[in-house]
Amino acid sequence: MSSEISWCQDYTYALLGAKNEHEFFSVIGKAARELGFEYCAYGLRMPYPVSGPKTMLLNNYPAPWQARYASENYL
Repeated sequence: MSSEISWCQDYTYALLGAKNEHEFFSVIGKAARELGFEYCAYGLRMPYPVSGPKTMLLNNYPAPWQARYASENYL
């Protein structure tokens, strides 16, 4: 159990220390790989401006899947 807490704390501190969205996603990707996942995605929807909220999606999926995701408007 102690190693689980340490793992969680290590990644929490790494996420809090990220200087931009690419560093943040790099930490998420590393954690996902350690958990046995080959791919992962991170999305954030900014509620402002209300008239046109911005959505950001970062992922490490293969390019063909990203193209299909966009063309099918899965988001």
